Amino acid sequence: MNTKEPETPDEIYNSFWKGLVEVEGKLDLPLVKQELANYYTVLQTVPEVYKHITDNEIASPFEQAGKVAAESDYQYAEKFDQAQQDMIEKFLSEKMSLPEVLIELLELRNNQNPDDIITERVEDDL
Repeated sequence: MNTKEPETPDEIYNSFWKGLVEVEGKLDLPLVKQELANYYTVLQTVPEVYKHITDNEIASPFEQAGKVAAESDYQYAEKFDQAQQDMIEKFLSEKMSLPEVLIELLELRNNQNPDDIITERVEDDL
């Protein structure tokens, strides 16, 4: 079985677009327009998602998925580390007790969004 991804425009058209935009072997203009409208929507929304998950580092809808995922992981790790450091500093300055720090660290380790913890801690300080 051939699992090779299509590479040329003709291969991509035949394997993906043809079934979406042709009727009885002929291009159907309303179907082409609908697919172009869908593609436009993707081109408009993907950059917003990429910017959100990469902290504005990546915005191109044409960026490779692996690079976006790696940047997202990096940004998450940075925020996680910052949240941990903030809790340690508060403990050392006696603004948090050790049990509070441990509870916060457990919540953080249980995949709570580090942005939420940072926001909560800032709001608590105000």
